[in-house]
Amino acid sequence: MTPGCAPPDVVVAALMEDADADPACLYADGDVHGRGFVAVPEDGLSRGLALQRARGELGVRAVDAQVRIAVIAVRSGGAEGYTGIDGEAVVPALQIAEGRYDWRATGAAVAAGLIDDPWVMTLQAPYGAVALAPPMVTDQGWMDRSDVGGWLGWTAPGGLLSVTAAATSGEGARARERNTGTNVTGVAHLRPLAGLEDAPVQLELAVMGRDGSRGVDQARDHRAGAAVIVTHRLVVGGVDGMLGWGLDGDGGLQPAGVSLWARGGEALPVTALARVDVATDALGAPDAGEQLLMVAAGPRFPLKGELRPVTVAAGWQGRRYGIDAAPLAGAEALVGTDLFFLQVGVHLRGGITP
Repeated sequence: MTPGCAPPDVVVAALMEDADADPACLYADGDVHGRGFVAVPEDGLSRGLALQRARGELGVRAVDAQVRIAVIAVRSGGAEGYTGIDGEAVVPALQIAEGRYDWRATGAAVAAGLIDDPWVMTLQAPYGAVALAPPMVTDQGWMDRSDVGGWLGWTAPGGLLSVTAAATSGEGARARERNTGTNVTGVAHLRPLAGLEDAPVQLELAVMGRDGSRGVDQARDHRAGAAVIVTHRLVVGGVDGMLGWGLDGDGGLQPAGVSLWARGGEALPVTALARVDVATDALGAPDAGEQLLMVAAGPRFPLKGELRPVTVAAGWQGRRYGIDAAPLAGAEALVGTDLFFLQVGVHLRGGITP
């Protein structure tokens, strides 16, 4: 690993004071996790082995310009299909293809291509447990992890405030543009303790608004969200909420939800996650709600030193559905599901020395 050779924050512009980064470097990020699971009640394949996550990223930076390429593993037949590539082979799918420039003298940055969604990454980066379960907004399918478009960001001196504005197709990374509308998203971050270097805790407040559309009928797909994130070397926690107007091309749906989570900090030699979500795809419909409860924990190896890339985690994930939100609507036997799992993974990230 090469110190200082890593991508800048994927959400906002680089800090003007950030002088530690190498002027030119090649960096990589690999994240692979396998899982064994048992699901209750038994419904089809209720036990088995799964490729929980496989993602690779490669980037190159020259001074303040950089290019990032990231791929993820997907089942070519889909989650339930039996027609894909070479059967239903696992194949790579492009998640990120981004060109970026940071103008450090002003705290500004601009990026274009297949880009990170600025709100998803506002949540996913501190949440840090995407290999166990994605954040609520992507877990529920309310937002896409990435999309075609561009963003412009600015960070104030000291990192007290950041703002990001993005324009994207609105169809996500997996689909071509379906209409002439463009999604416009704005995200603002406030870090009131950013100037206190000795503060044991850092606080971040974030808000988001999106004017969007989806599908050939240009159905509304608007979003509003807020989050409070607290970071300590031993624990990181947060609460985030979202309200939407339109979902999956149906402008009449109104998704809404709140997620409360906490995980172990980087100083701990363990992986630990506790999370509670309350969500619905149709606000105001009492039987369309869903609750998620999840706990997971395990050691990170090696147990000594700052680099602990290997994780082992055992966990439980329970989902409780309203009768209209069950996997099979109206099936009372499926209004509660429990998943027990054991997961092993390796996540390595850093600079590559030529």
